[in-house]
Amino acid sequence: MNRVDLINTELAMVLGPFPLQGEYFHAFTGASEVGNPKFWGVYLQASYFLTGEHRTYDAANGIFSQIKPKQDFHPLKGKWGAWEVAAR
Repeated sequence: MNRVDLINTELAMVLGPFPLQGEYFHAFTGASEVGNPKFWGVYLQASYFLTGEHRTYDAANGIFSQIKPKQDFHPLKGKWGAWEVAAR
């Protein structure tokens, strides 16, 4: 293989307790001996915090920070921590 050209886009947004993110990539190879194959992939992920938390974005590191629960997990005391449902 002589080369690989890659296209990669990513989008993420947070609307209160509703984070949404997705990514697309496409790789073009320069491997004429095997027909210059192309590879691609995509994903979309959506979630919702049932307990009202939200994700924060750490711009200095380009990542989402950890979730900080509004309350600790103590079900016998009626405290449920942070609950999130997600689909990908």
